[in-house]
Amino acid sequence: MRILRSIATLLLLFTPIASHSAAPAAAPAWELNDLQGEPHKLEEWRGKWVLLKFGRTDCPNCATQWEEFGKAAADLQKYGVGVLDIFVREERQDVKKHVAKKTYPFQPVTLYDWKGETIRDYAFSILPHLVLVNPEGKIAWQGGFTTAPDLSKLLASNIGAGGGKKP
Repeated sequence: MRILRSIATLLLLFTPIASHSAAPAAAPAWELNDLQGEPHKLEEWRGKWVLLKFGRTDCPNCATQWEEFGKAAADLQKYGVGVLDIFVREERQDVKKHVAKKTYPFQPVTLYDWKGETIRDYAFSILPHLVLVNPEGKIAWQGGFTTAPDLSKLLASNIGAGGGKKP
């Protein structure tokens, strides 16, 4: 099983991606299943800020990213940001086992993309990959591992003065 995971990780890292000089204006649409097998679409979060975290169960930095989310939980809540934890190129049962062992600072929506289509659509090759999507469905920011202080600054600069949850 470890060999299969290692191969899957290598395939993920060496998957050809389209080259983009700038992030696309609109976040690519997707339909992914949650751990109960129910489908969800990105458009369900229209009208809200949402942070997409793409990762894998065998990615140490993806687990560490959750520690940083925990440290920034007050700001995520303050700005009303929904967090979607999207596992790429993994089977539902593997993600379920992984999530069952974890303690999260808040409950994300957990989805899985076993085909890895979001890798191509969002043009990334390093995990974790984060994408902040604004209420209009446009990409406000995307990048890799982000510390809690940087995440708080990112939220303040993108949502800060009036785009988030009202107190």
